Amino acid sequence: MSLASKYSHAAVWSLLPGYIRPDGTQAYPLTAMVANLAKTTPDRPALMRHDDVVTFFHEMGHVFHGLLSRTQFSRFYGTQVARDFVEAPSQMLENWCAHRICILGRVLIPT
Repeated sequence: MSLASKYSHAAVWSLLPGYIRPDGTQAYPLTAMVANLAKTTPDRPALMRHDDVVTFFHEMGHVFHGLLSRTQFSRFYGTQVARDFVEAPSQMLENWCAHRICILGRVLIPT
């Protein structure tokens, strides 16, 4: 693939919607995230820049929204909701990127 045709930003796609089947069983969703992140080199590990971490957390919010939705109809699954609700999980996860975190045992303490 040439660089000119390379997808240039992160995005999430719902590949299969989740919903409750008529027999009451759960049809599980399938979601994909695509992002351009740094590659490793022989002398340098692939470390994420802060803005890449924020983008990754934001997109993971959409992934979790899709994977954890439990709806009766696939029409209302995942991000098929009002715009404010589409962005809520993503913005909540992004918030973690605004705080330095110390992990002490099992307790997360913002510093």
